[in-house]
Amino acid sequence: MSAVARILRVRVERDLPVPVRGGALLADRYRPASAPRAPLVLMRTPYGRANTGLLPELLARRGYQVLLLSVRGTAGSAGRFHGWHLDPGDAEDTLAWLRTRPWFPGAFATWGANFLGYTQWDLASQSAPEWKAAVIQDAPSSAYDSALYSGAFPLWDRNLGTGERGPTMRAVTQEVFADRERPSALHLTA
Repeated sequence: MSAVARILRVRVERDLPVPVRGGALLADRYRPASAPRAPLVLMRTPYGRANTGLLPELLARRGYQVLLLSVRGTAGSAGRFHGWHLDPGDAEDTLAWLRTRPWFPGAFATWGANFLGYTQWDLASQSAPEWKAAVIQDAPSSAYDSALYSGAFPLWDRNLGTGERGPTMRAVTQEVFADRERPSALHLTA
């Protein structure tokens, strides 16, 4: 059996506190049991760490470690969830924390669809020389320019922030339509 096809045992560390301004974000770390410094994939999510499916475990079984991080205000992470408005310091603080971990291999990739892809676009605004690859699936770089087609908030994103004590869709919708400058399609009339 080739090394690529080999399936590895996985270890999971849950609820790791990642210090950021105003508190801590929570993360789960998946890794091959035999490789504590395996190549790292960072996934930042509002969907709840328990709602990510099998991808983190599948990646760990194939030789990668995965840091699955709940964004601000979701799944036990500190602060308030603001929908498509990520706190700019969170990515910076997460990278600073990663650099201090003994298991950090010195480089990382990112992976994800929808909001997990959007967090990758957000990360692109940071200085991250260790970031070597990004797999961005079905994710806009601007939520307002691409997701609000036809002037309507798309309900395909109804799960945003709902996992594990996260905000409800109602809270997300209220945040999206809050009174602040937006493209004219968002200025709805009764």
